[in-house]
Amino acid sequence: MYLSFDCAEKSCGICLMSIDKNKNNELNDDIKGGDIKIYMIRVVNIVGDSVREEKNKTSTLIYKTRLIKKFINDLDMEIKNMNIKIDTVLLEYQMSINYKSSNLLQQLIYHYCDKYEIHLMGPSLKNKIYFSDELKHSVFIEKYMSNYTANKNHTKHNFLFWIRHNNLSNKIKNIKKKNIDDIADAFIQVIAFINYKS
Repeated sequence: MYLSFDCAEKSCGICLMSIDKNKNNELNDDIKGGDIKIYMIRVVNIVGDSVREEKNKTSTLIYKTRLIKKFINDLDMEIKNMNIKIDTVLLEYQMSINYKSSNLLQQLIYHYCDKYEIHLMGPSLKNKIYFSDELKHSVFIEKYMSNYTANKNHTKHNFLFWIRHNNLSNKIKNIKKKNIDDIADAFIQVIAFINYKS
């Protein structure tokens, strides 16, 4: 069972899923990972706009840290109540340019490092995953001006392709369109791990 996070400054994409790494994916025989089951997929707005009320950088950091701690504890309790046993936690390694999301990343590492197997994933590994030739990363690199936009659209379109193929649109019906790429990154990250790190 995999618990995968896509960390941002104020929000977090979460995917809790199981996958059989001994089976090939039904959409692409070149990719390992079949019988995927999603138990939780969501985006949580951890900080929101209330952080603006804090008066200085120190109080803002402490305030954000309290909110992140509550988010992690609430998530743990929810998963415990589902009677699900996590084996592996996946977190995307944050480059120095993404320093604003490092607070969340560091707290997740601190919280889970002695509970589960934990892996930091390089973001480029997701670029290797595709469910159709039309959804290869190279297609998006040619289409978009920036690598960031190409990467986000690559994971988003592959994730939505998988969701539609499996008639699971109900799983994402409450997620805003602007946040689909967050859960897509968390989902594709698990498949990338199965194929290139496990």
